[in-house]
Parts: sequence; structure tokens; C-alpha cells
Amino acid sequence: MIKKILFIVFLSTIISCSKRETSEVNTGTSKEFENIFSFQPSKLIKVKIDEFTPYRTFNSQLIDEDSNNPILVWENAPLNALEFYSLKDQKLVKRIKIKKDGPDGINGPIRGFEYLAKDSILVSNGRRYEFFLINEEGLPYKKYVVYSEDVDKLSVPIVYDNKPIMYSYPNVFVVSKPDKDYNSEGWWNGNMLLKINLQNKEFEYLLNGPEKYFDKIHGAYFSHHSMVMNEDEEIIISYPIDSDIAIFNPENQNVDWKYGGSRYFHKIPDWNKPKSNKDEKFYIESNSYREVFYDKWRDVYYRIAYRRVDYIDKNGLRVNWNYKLPSIIILDNEFKKIGEYDLPKNTYYTRNTFVGEKGLYISINHEENSNADENYLTFQILEPVTDI
Repeated sequence: MIKKILFIVFLSTIISCSKRETSEVNTGTSKEFENIFSFQPSKLIKVKIDEFTPYRTFNSQLIDEDSNNPILVWENAPLNALEFYSLKDQKLVKRIKIKKDGPDGINGPIRGFEYLAKDSILVSNGRRYEFFLINEEGLPYKKYVVYSEDVDKLSVPIVYDNKPIMYSYPNVFVVSKPDKDYNSEGWWNGNMLLKINLQNKEFEYLLNGPEKYFDKIHGAYFSHHSMVMNEDEEIIISYPIDSDIAIFNPENQNVDWKYGGSRYFHKIPDWNKPKSNKDEKFYIESNSYREVFYDKWRDVYYRIAYRRVDYIDKNGLRVNWNYKLPSIIILDNEFKKIGEYDLPKNTYYTRNTFVGEKGLYISINHEENSNADENYLTFQILEPVTDI
């Protein structure tokens, strides 16, 4: 219970029946696909944690510099620390505490990170517009301020597991949210991405949201677009409101659109009559998309779709967005859909999910899962299966 309180405080070619979309026009209807890729639950990874570590986090990263001993980096917000866990030995390797204040601090609490190298970890603070490179001792040695005086271009950088910092030397790309009213038209007409040059400290906000949604309202909970970078250094974007995914080329800033939707729902309606403090209800009772992952070992993409549930359950209790019904959409390297795998109800905490050589690692620490244990970081490995 203590940890719950602490946490709250803070591939292949397939036969396709239709041509892929390459414009902003929503495909509108679910497309048939050949189901040739799925998952098989295999072993559980259980890593013992101490009483100071939350069993869920907003930010984590798998480091696979040694393929025989992958390391999970875990953001510990209560301690303002980064923790390194060996998945092979299933134990803590080291903890880097980061000072909030003073000459050796980062001006506040940590709010996201990206491990670049042993002595180069990029961290963001609670101010959102400040980033620091820190060394393995947690000491900052370079600062980046990314506040824009141009209010038309101003967006808020946000770093979560489903919004990782993406590194392409010498630049990093950070998912951003337009600094506008969620419940007014025009929120999507803003910059969704921040580019920072780590060498010269220059930065730029770019990538407008989908033009087809400029006059639509979806509320705050629908602002959680997810991005990931592939081996070709393209940025794949999963907008929560669209069955299509966007492929953004940072070099020429072109955007291409491909179908990547669920078999369970098609077009997602906008919020016709937005009401104050009702955006969570609208989100939970709507279908949506969120996380997108790139599996470099198999050259495929995983996108998680969420089906609506009632905001008030059969027992008269209010639920949160973790109760929506998830499925994993699989796309090949040409963005053809090759599978959709249903996850069981109220079992996985999908916000703590990452890809490794053995498959998709997904946290079992959902609040309704009787096997969840706040004394462990516990992940179910979903092993990819292609001979189905």
C-alpha cells in the first residue's frame, strides 16, 4: 500500500485485400488481414525491489548493450533516482540519485530520461522546458533550455514510457503537447515534437498535428500520442484518435499515413459537447489507441488499442483508464497488419511495457491483478509466434 501511495504522489509479406493509405484521409473502416503473427505468454520476470521503489513508474528503458545481460533502467520518482536492474540476475545493479537543487542539481524532480551512454544520460525536470546531460554519478554537466518565446510554436515536452526520448546523433526528439486549451477547437493545430541538437543546443518545435482534426475536440485524456523511432530513423506516431498511423521523416519533414487500426473499432468520434471535468469519462467510454513500439529484432511494430468500458462499473465504482480492454496490433516493416492479439481484462499495466530480444515485456502490476506484488517489478514475457 505504501508504494501505491508513493506512486500516486507523483516479418513478412502478407496478402492484403486493399491498398495502404498514404494521405490524411481516415480509412474509416476496419480492414481484413492475414493473422500470421501472435504471442505466447512465456516466463515471468520478477525483480525484487526495496520499500523505496515504486512498482510502477512513468519512465523506464531497456539497455541491451550486453545481449546476455539486458539492463532495465527504472525511474524512481520518490527518491529522484534512476535504478539499474539486471534482468538476467533479477536484481538491482546500481542506483543513481539525482539532486534537485544546488549547483549539482537539475532544478527540480526528474520527469523522464534517456540513457545514451554510460556517462551521458539525458534527463528532464518538472519544469518540462529544461533538460540536462548527467554522468553516471548523477552530476549534470550540460543544460538545455527549450522554452520558445513564440507562443504560436510553444508546446510542452512530455516524457513517459509511451513517449520516449528518441536519439539520432546529434539530435534527440521529444514528444510534445501544444500549450492550448484541450477543450477548445484548435488543440491539434500545434507542434507535437521537439528537436534538440545536443552539440550546439539549438532546438525547434515541429510536426503539426493532423489537419483533419484542427476543428475537433477530444479533451485532455486524448492528448497521449505515442511515438517511436525505427532503424531508418523515421518516427512512427500513434495518435489516440486515429486508426491510421503516421510516419514522419525528420530530414524532409514529410508525413505518410498507413492503416494500423483494430478489428474492434473504426473511426473514433470527437467530443461534440465538451464539459468541464468530464474528459476522463469521455476518454474511458471511447475507443482509443496509445502505445506504439518498434521491435528491432523482428523488424515489426506493436500498437496497443483500447476498447471502451463504462465509467461506472457494475458495482457502482468509478474506473480509470487502466480498465479499458487492450489488444496488440502487429504491423510488418511495410506497415501491413499481420496480427492482433487480445490481452486479458484487468491483468496488465500496459504503461510499463518494453521490447527485448525475447519478446514483449509487459507489467502484470494492474491494480485488479491478484498476482500483482508491490515488492517486485514483475513482467510477463509475450513471446512472438509466427507459425500460427
